Amino acid sequence: MSFFNYPVYDILDADQKDVISLTDGVNIIVKKEDYIDSSQTLLGKILKSVGQELGSSTIHSIEGEKELVLSPNQGSVKSLVLVFGLSPNECSLQLDTKPYVLFRLSGKTLLFSKSLTDLPGDAQGRRALWTSLKDYYKL
Repeated sequence: MSFFNYPVYDILDADQKDVISLTDGVNIIVKKEDYIDSSQTLLGKILKSVGQELGSSTIHSIEGEKELVLSPNQGSVKSLVLVFGLSPNECSLQLDTKPYVLFRLSGKTLLFSKSLTDLPGDAQGRRALWTSLKDYYKL
């Protein structure tokens, strides 16, 4: 539906939203059903390749069909938000961005990727993710 060629968005009630409070450092947003043992191992390897540790990252495991809302912190430290298996629209961001492209929003750097269960079979996606992370960490 549109109104004068502008899209009309539904406004959800608070119980239809899942608010994620971002922290300083690395924030990882992943669907709960995609965060299995093999995914944890892969994520640990991804972070280790850029000098980070899974234990020092904040994992936000999302479940259900609620709309995801990102609530940025007010800290001044650099923060990276890795989103696996969700689109910007599913995170309440009306952005037209491609996967594996770093972009800044409210002082935070976001990077969208395929899900952790799809990534092992996607060599091109893994290479693009690695390239973006190298750019972010200046490796």
